[in-house]
Amino acid sequence: HVGSTQADVTGAMLVSGALSLPGFAGTLLLPRIGRKRALIGGTIGMGFCFLLLATVPNVLDYGVPALGLYTMAVALNWAGPAPATYSIPAEIYPTSCRATLHGISAASGKLGAAISSSLFGDLVAAYGLPDTFAILAVVCILAAALGLAFVPSYG
Repeated sequence: HVGSTQADVTGAMLVSGALSLPGFAGTLLLPRIGRKRALIGGTIGMGFCFLLLATVPNVLDYGVPALGLYTMAVALNWAGPAPATYSIPAEIYPTSCRATLHGISAASGKLGAAISSSLFGDLVAAYGLPDTFAILAVVCILAAALGLAFVPSYG
């Protein structure tokens, strides 16, 4: 079946609308909790959700718990890492090269998203869904470690 049905479009709109709430909340809370804390905390939270999807016996056999954990991971991204990664580059680069370096930062994130989206199906086919979620958990932990090591502690 090629193409989207009305239900597909409606479902995508509902999910997008629901996930805009954590993004809005994260953007408002960012100055209070700090960019680095939001980045690392959200990324570790995402990794924990993916780890549960990878390791809890039979969780992937039950639609609602699996969808809930995956939705939680996406919501944690929109509440912490997403707004942090928009604001951190704008604040850490010198004015003379800020636009260029912020563009490179944004493009790097989009490239990572494109690569992971492209590889997801191949990873599931090669390793299965639990192991693919385990890989995502490891990537999140590595990202949190890189953020801890290289993102300045401010605001």
